[in-house]
This record gives sequence, C-alpha cells and structure tokens, in this order.
Amino acid sequence: MKRRMQITLTLAAILLVVSSLASAEIYTVELPEFTGPLVDQGQTKTASFDFGVSFIDIYSVHIELTGTSTPGSAHGDGFMFPEDQWIDVPPQASLYMDAGEGFALAGMVLPESSFVVEEPLKLHLGATWDFLLDGKDDVGLSLYWGFAIGGWIIVTDPTVDISGANLIVEGIVPEPATILLIGLGGLLLRC
Repeated sequence: MKRRMQITLTLAAILLVVSSLASAEIYTVELPEFTGPLVDQGQTKTASFDFGVSFIDIYSVHIELTGTSTPGSAHGDGFMFPEDQWIDVPPQASLYMDAGEGFALAGMVLPESSFVVEEPLKLHLGATWDFLLDGKDDVGLSLYWGFAIGGWIIVTDPTVDISGANLIVEGIVPEPATILLIGLGGLLLRC
C-alpha cells in the first residue's frame, strides 16, 4: 500500500512538471462550406469541423476570411437625409458558435475589393471554450449590412465572394509524454 502511494505521488509530480512545460500552439482547420458568394442579408452558411485533436486548454479562437467584396449604395430618404445624398453600404459578416451556456461571436466589416481579415471570437453570457475542447463543433457565417438604415434607401446591395475560410485555435493539446505517464500510472496502480 505504501509503495502504491509513493508511485502515485511520484507520477503526479512528474505529470505536473510535464504538463506545466506544455505551451500553446496554433491549430487551423479549413471551412470549405463558407466559400462562394454570400448574396442575401441574413443568409447563413453552416460548417462542421474537426481539428483532429483534443485540447487541454484553449486561449483564443479566430476566424480568417479571404475573398472580394463591393459595397452597396444607398441614398437619403428625403426626410432625414436629402435624396441626392449617397453613401456606401459596406458588407459585414458575423461568425457564431453555440457554446451551450452562452455563445461565441465575431463580427467584422469586410473591406472593399480583395481582403484577408482575421477576427477573434468573443465569448458571451458566461460561455467558456470548454465546448470546443474535443476539437469538434459547428459554426455559422452570416452576411448583413451591419447598421440600421434609418433615413437611407438601399439601391444596390453589397456583394461578397469568400474564396477561403479558416478557423484558428490557440490552445494546448496533451503531450505524448503526458499520455504515456497517465497510461504508465494506471498500469503501476494495478500492480
């Protein structure tokens, strides 16, 4: 019994040291379901993904979008703004993940012409990244005009064509040595 306790404490100490040496790395997964045109405000494309690893901890999650866009145009309604006053209507996109308790969201204005944008997802309503520790989930991408068009009449809708989309996680995965120590500890405890 005393020997088991010594083995357990030794393995726990080694596991603590090894796990404290782990550092965050960047993991990326492509989201091909998001490529192509986004044409309607409120249109949502959904993608399922699997990083192929499980995480011990996640520090941040980002979306990276590549593509082209053109702003729409609007003119004043004649009441709040003169009818001959024109503005550009920039396209915006939002990325949404249901976290069970709360959600993760990123919103971004898409630059005119060719673009590459990277935006962090922010956690809301008490959400944590625990829902993503298994490295799998679903994510939705929506197009919207982004602001209330009070006083403006949209004449031409913005256009967006996504050529690439990546989800990026900065996190820690179990080190092979950690997995080996856990397995070894289980074997030694059975002895």
